Parts: sequence; structure tokens; C-alpha cells
Amino acid sequence: MIITDVAKALDSWLEEETEHTCRAYKSDLKQYAIDNKSESWIHAVQGLLESGPKEANSQVKEYARKLARRMAPATVKRKLSTLRLAVTAARKQGLVNWHLEVDPPKPKDKDIAKSTAARLREGVDLEELRRVRVALAADRSDMALRDRAIIELAATPPYLRCFEIVQLDIGDLDFRKKAVCVLGKARVETEHLPLSPIAITALKAWLTARGKRMRLRRTSPVFIRMDKGAKKESRLTVRSVYNTSVLRGLAAGIPRMRPHGLRHHGLTVLANHVDANGLPIGEGMKLSRHAKEETWRGYVDRTGTMSDKIVEAVSKISLGEKGP
Repeated sequence: MIITDVAKALDSWLEEETEHTCRAYKSDLKQYAIDNKSESWIHAVQGLLESGPKEANSQVKEYARKLARRMAPATVKRKLSTLRLAVTAARKQGLVNWHLEVDPPKPKDKDIAKSTAARLREGVDLEELRRVRVALAADRSDMALRDRAIIELAATPPYLRCFEIVQLDIGDLDFRKKAVCVLGKARVETEHLPLSPIAITALKAWLTARGKRMRLRRTSPVFIRMDKGAKKESRLTVRSVYNTSVLRGLAAGIPRMRPHGLRHHGLTVLANHVDANGLPIGEGMKLSRHAKEETWRGYVDRTGTMSDKIVEAVSKISLGEKGP
């Protein structure tokens, strides 16, 4: 099988996807290539195709078992889906006449514990987050103000994900109501999420500096590139937010700080506070935006009467202060 034919089949598939989706698929394929010690992700797919249906399914099944020991079931499912789509793309080009048929392994309790521990290692604790804040406070640059706001949006309410942070416009922020409007994961409509006092302070400081550079409009992106080669009001990318988290962590002596690790830290603080104080689990689920009952069971009080108090409490805890 010629490598150029494989590359052409994959290009034909990926060019129909959005930039964000394409990047995610390539990341999954690169992970597979690393696991198989292949020269590149294209060579990894070529090797999979050349092995034939029986051997390919066996290889991917073993790969899925390895992933399940260190990753969440949803992540494993996504990475297997990417491999199936790659084989389907090759099939459409006549390179193979079979499908990849591997289901995600059903995780055992010990596997879930291992994968959870692996994800926890990518997060931060209260002391590490404090060190990051101290390092950012010592940096007097506008970029430090921007990065502090990004970190607080992930680590405290509203616990935003990378793509939610980069899509924010000025008009999405409502400081009077202490809320932000976000189009969340797997959502078709925007939702208003409470902003913690920490996040509000960080955002106001950044927007004050941002306003001195250029006029702010409701449609202006909240977070922009600040490197010399950036165009005016060039919106940050998901990759940029990821790199920002990593670099600010390294500057504070934390080797593995990731955006989702910051969110994981915040949700851990939230869950522990709700549990320790006997608060309604439903309030915690609203703030964390967990939809599945098995993730965080409980009755959801839709009146929203306690959300503000919980936001204020977990914000104080995240700063190392004593909660109520």
C-alpha cells in the first residue's frame, strides 16, 4: 500500500471537517502513532490498513485496553471512533474492503480508579494554584492580566472549558448580574452562568488593560493574541489557551498544569464543599453542568436560590480563605 494513497484518503476525509474537529482527529491519530512507535500518524494508519481486518481489530482492541487504564471512558470511545473513521476513509478510496469493529472496553472498578488518578495528576491543588496566582501578580504585563483571567474562568465558577473561553465576546459578560453567557458543550442554546468574585476581578483588570489598546465593542473577543505578529483583535485559539496554562504552570514550578486540570480542581472544590455542608447536590450539578445522574446524582432545585452563596463560598476556598 503506497503511503501517498493513504495520505490522500485521509486528506479527503479531514478536509470536510471544521478546523477544530480536524485538529482533534489528528491529535487522536498522533496518539495512536506514538503508542505504536510509528514514524508519523499517516504511517500508523498505513500500518493498520496493511495488517488486515483480523490483525487490525486485534491491535486496536489492545490499544483500547491500554487507554482505558489511564483515560476516561468517553475519551477512549472518541479515540476509537477516530480510528474507525480513518479506516472508513480508506475504504471509500478503495484501499481496503473492511471496517474496523472494536467497541470500547467496559471499565472495571480498578480501571476507573486508575484513570481517575491519572487525570488528578494533571490537575492542581490549592497550594499550586496559589503559586500560580502569586507568579502572575508579580508579572506586571498586560499579558499576565489576560492569563490570570483565563485561569480564573477555568478554576472558579463558571468553570469554563478551553473552547468556551476562546469564543467569549465582550457582550457575553454581564458584571451587573455577575454572569457570563456561554454556548456550552453539546448545547444548542446559550446559557447564563454565574461568575465568581475572583473571576470578575480578574476580568475587569484585563478588560481595563485591553481597553487601552483598542476600543471595546460588544462583538470584540474577550481574549486576544498579544504577540508581535498578531493582527488587530486576533482571537485566541484553543491551542493558545492550552499553551498559556502550561507555560504559566511551568513559571510557577508546576510541570503539568492543563486547562482541564484547572477545571477539574475547581469542580473538586465545589463537590467537596457541597458534600461537607450538606447542600443540595442539584445546586452543584447546575454549577458544574453535569447532566448525567450517575456523575452527580440528586434533585435539581431550579429556583437558583443557593447558587450565589455556593459561588461565593467556593471562591473563598479557592483563594485559601475559610468558607462559611
